[in-house]
Amino acid sequence: MVFALYARSLVASGSADTLALGIVGGGGFIGGALGLVVAQRWNDTVPPARLLVGSMVALGAGTVVFGLLTSLAGFAALLFCGFASFFLGKISADTIMQQSMPDDFRGRAFALFDIAYNLGFIVPALVLVAVWSDERVRLVLVGSGVVFLALTALVARWGRAIRGQLAPQDDLV
Repeated sequence: MVFALYARSLVASGSADTLALGIVGGGGFIGGALGLVVAQRWNDTVPPARLLVGSMVALGAGTVVFGLLTSLAGFAALLFCGFASFFLGKISADTIMQQSMPDDFRGRAFALFDIAYNLGFIVPALVLVAVWSDERVRLVLVGSGVVFLALTALVARWGRAIRGQLAPQDDLV
């Protein structure tokens, strides 16, 4: 949602035309493709829980750093980092979920997981719409990144606490 509001802000300000935003969006596409490839290559050698937390750190840090650059170049870097992190994190979360469910319940549990995962986008989006201001783009972006990093620290702490409950495949030799 931050990306969509940021794009709307750039268009409304007149500092970007459709072609420029298309080129910038291409950076997001490349980042997403890279995230997919990296997740597939690393999924068998790096524990998915570690990949998930790493993707969250990359997204939060990228939002803080590139949120300071309120320009097309900053937006391009933010999209690249954001989509790479998203796909790396999504594939890792899916792997953790699939490994934790017995075969008899995997389909139903995964359906509920996807619903909860998608709600994880809707609720923050509603908050962002309420606090978004085209005059405070930098503050909202950096603030979002900082909040996300704080939540990432909580997820990492929780992950360490439940490490023994994760599937054996998550504890690679």
